[in-house]
Amino acid sequence: MNDPMQANEAMIDLIIKKALEGLSAEEESALNGSGIPVQAELQRFEMAAAAVGMTGLHPAQPLPETLRQRLLQDAERHFAPARAPVGTIAARRAPAMMGWWAAAACLLVALFIGNRAAQMRPTAAPSPQAMRAELLARADSIRITWTATADPNAGAVSGDLVWNPATQRGVMRFVGMTRNDPVAHQYQLWIFDAERDERYPVDGGVFDVPAGATEVLVPIRAVLPVRRAKLFAVTLEKPGGVVVSRREHILVTAQPG
Repeated sequence: MNDPMQANEAMIDLIIKKALEGLSAEEESALNGSGIPVQAELQRFEMAAAAVGMTGLHPAQPLPETLRQRLLQDAERHFAPARAPVGTIAARRAPAMMGWWAAAACLLVALFIGNRAAQMRPTAAPSPQAMRAELLARADSIRITWTATADPNAGAVSGDLVWNPATQRGVMRFVGMTRNDPVAHQYQLWIFDAERDERYPVDGGVFDVPAGATEVLVPIRAVLPVRRAKLFAVTLEKPGGVVVSRREHILVTAQPG
């Protein structure tokens, strides 16, 4: 059986044109009456164009020759009838079609790279202020006021925290908390879970208070899921925090009602 693509090369140009800019009504009618499976061949040409175009994406950083040859061969397998020798059809049609191929390759590769870049682009984390506002707007969030302990390091600290059990996110707010020297000590949050052994509260993350800060917002970073928080406590620990606190310096606590 004769290959309709091989028998009428004018239709090849129409398929490529259809992929890139569309056809006139007359051209569309001619293509539809050619007996060619248009959609299937359209996919073959797109794959071929992408493969060929990718071989010259970055001239300053050429592909390894073996990979380049494989891409070209893959392109020809999709572009040419299976019985044609590798290189035959590409050599015969390249002069007339290289402009279309380059355009198709650029278009397809640009779309591919743009889509991948959008998927791989890291999403910027919301600021503590934005996170706090978002959590406060949720009906299932809890807001609790800090209570300073008698520890001399607590000072006149006040503030509150907002915690959302569903999303496991929260933000602490401190007003008047003493600046710490990160080389000597850091603050660490502990979350006591009613469904866990109270000897091992969940680590909520370490943080610092810079000099001159009157109000500090700190995101909560629980290392384990908190099923039912019954107490939040901030201690003063060695740099980097500890796995199990000795609770020698508990500065503030917040207990859900």
